[in-house]
Amino acid sequence: MLVFWIPVFLAAYPGYFSYDAAAQEGQYRLGYIISWHPVMHTILIGFFVHTIGNLFGSANVGIALYIILQMILCSACFTYCIYFLDKYKVSRIIQRIGILYYTIFPVIVMFVLCSTRDTIFTIMVLFSIMFMTEALIDKEKFVNSKFLQFRFILVTFLALIFRNNGIYAYVPFFIIFIIAFRKKEILIPTSIILTLYVGMVGGVYSLLGVYTRFTSKSEAFSVPLQQIARVYNYNYESLTEDEKEKILLYTSDEQLKKYNPKLSDPIKDEVDLKNIGYVEFLKLWLEIGIKNPRNIYRFIFSKYFRILVS
Repeated sequence: MLVFWIPVFLAAYPGYFSYDAAAQEGQYRLGYIISWHPVMHTILIGFFVHTIGNLFGSANVGIALYIILQMILCSACFTYCIYFLDKYKVSRIIQRIGILYYTIFPVIVMFVLCSTRDTIFTIMVLFSIMFMTEALIDKEKFVNSKFLQFRFILVTFLALIFRNNGIYAYVPFFIIFIIAFRKKEILIPTSIILTLYVGMVGGVYSLLGVYTRFTSKSEAFSVPLQQIARVYNYNYESLTEDEKEKILLYTSDEQLKKYNPKLSDPIKDEVDLKNIGYVEFLKLWLEIGIKNPRNIYRFIFSKYFRILVS
């Protein structure tokens, strides 16, 4: 895989330093790290771009070295995926399709070479899922192997700290995993993961001088807000007077007209859902969505179509 990724890496040298990477590097450089972005990713990005970049006299070298590290991690993970399929006797045809998918699919290659936190987070989640599956297939082997438990704890912990909202997905996932495992011994590694996570966020971050920035609840409604803004801008006549009034309770006409299909920040950053209530907002979103399925679908899929054709 690495061999096929190298020409793309050279063409895009030093890699795609995009999304919030520049802001994260700036926090590291100024010594003012905020918990808004995953702290460990901010430190990792800053160390490569600023510290190592200064050592070589070029930020681009630091970015390139970070991307190379990420390429190695991705290659290791995807290779293990194919090994995983082979280990459990999955069809060779599917394995070959998997190799081609990981090697040449444009979206995969783009994110392998992208500095966004999502890449490492996704890799760790994928490792975590495979290790969980192996544990469920052979419970006794997992319970009796410190190594298998250690690697499961490590990758799952890394997944949690490389994305701030990862904990919300993993807690119910842990509950399902514990119930399916049906052995009390599984409580030990899962408890260790949660303890490490709480200790990192609640203790280590404070020792590192990380500044806490609480996430607005509107972040959780980013997609519904974008969808309503799209309807407001492109199919305004479909809205009833009551719906228009409710929409303007949480934002303004001026703000809604800043709608950008590629970025939700202009909409979600200036809303106050308390004025309408979260339950009422979801009712409004569902009501508008039923009448405007085309706009909703168009919003959801247009991102992926743009990526595929770009």
